[in-house]
Amino acid sequence: MCQTLNLFIMNQKINRILGCFWLLPAAFLFAWEIPRILQYGLVLEVTVFKVSIAGLILLFLLLAAASFKSAGKDLMGKLNLTFFALFLLSPLIGEMTIRTGIRLNMDVFKRPYLYANQYQDNSYWALRYIWFSEEKQRSRRNWHPLFGWSQTIHDDHNPLGLALKTREQLRGTREKILFYGDSFVRGAADPEYQLPEFLNDRIENKDVIDLSVGGFGLDQIYLMLRETHAMAEKPVILIGILLGDLDRALLKVRTYKKPYFELNADSQLVLKGVPVQSDEKEFIRQFLPKSYFLNLLRITFLNKDKPGKADMKLYRRLIESMQTICKEEAADCEAVIFYGIGRLKDTDWRETYLKTELKDLNLPFVDTKPILLNYAEQENIDVTAFYKGNYGHHNNLGNQVIGEGILAYLTEKNLTGT
Repeated sequence: MCQTLNLFIMNQKINRILGCFWLLPAAFLFAWEIPRILQYGLVLEVTVFKVSIAGLILLFLLLAAASFKSAGKDLMGKLNLTFFALFLLSPLIGEMTIRTGIRLNMDVFKRPYLYANQYQDNSYWALRYIWFSEEKQRSRRNWHPLFGWSQTIHDDHNPLGLALKTREQLRGTREKILFYGDSFVRGAADPEYQLPEFLNDRIENKDVIDLSVGGFGLDQIYLMLRETHAMAEKPVILIGILLGDLDRALLKVRTYKKPYFELNADSQLVLKGVPVQSDEKEFIRQFLPKSYFLNLLRITFLNKDKPGKADMKLYRRLIESMQTICKEEAADCEAVIFYGIGRLKDTDWRETYLKTELKDLNLPFVDTKPILLNYAEQENIDVTAFYKGNYGHHNNLGNQVIGEGILAYLTEKNLTGT
């Protein structure tokens, strides 16, 4: 009798403890989902992920309720211990499931965004390189030992890997406007609508020279400016900055290995990762996730889209260094801020930070957001009309509107030479 009573009491204690325990993951998942509902609204779209989260919350709540209601029953104790053991083993089970899916080449598991943040994690780009053959081919195409990659193949006659037209314009005698940046300088537009060419066709007395390279971050844009600014005498310098270029400055690998900067004790820029070698395979493998399951949990529940103070100091130092070059060359320096379609409709920390820093440094800028939004309002069109499908870059119309805005800005400041 005493043994039965003791077993009953022990079952009660265990089940009540586990009942309280099951409330913790249920509360965590619920608390995690509420801010998403407040931010995006009660979206009725049903997805496997949403169903899974709702199912887990319901399971934990049912286990908690059953644990309290049937606390003294031996069967409930066994059921609780079984679920608790599965809970403890879930990281191992999850890891084995994901790795098996990857080995079997199942697409549902081979999605880099599940395990890494494309803006801040080197592992995102490492996974793209390992899993997708087109990434390997693209990364090798225009390898460059300083920039990581450049406009075209470099050699002894073209050590910076600049396009033929760019080199010809730099050698010319006309006054120059040097346009730096990433792929948004050209966009997903026909050649005559790519911004340097669009401006060239409308500015008679100066050459607008394309010194942009697709995929460049703020750090690589600075390096290109550092290496080429002296090729023109007192040019106008346009520094195109996509908001995401800030994040790219923190990466050591993107579509390819890339250089990066760190700040020393005196807050001076120190270039790292150079010369960039062409044997990228082993280098990139070091950034592969150690645990896919834990990375999945981190991205799902703890993904933070904001850098630390040290990162923001690095961004500012890069911008300051570009401004210093302009001052030393007595060159007019203007920034041009670009936005992906997702950033055009809202304001995130990147836009706020970048505009604040540019104003603080007295570095004038062309803000393409109001240019596009004003045009969309006047013509009664949606902003998606400025972008080419899922490519995310400006199409002919987007570049035309931006180009006309830049031209008006340069003309107003008497920088076109007309």
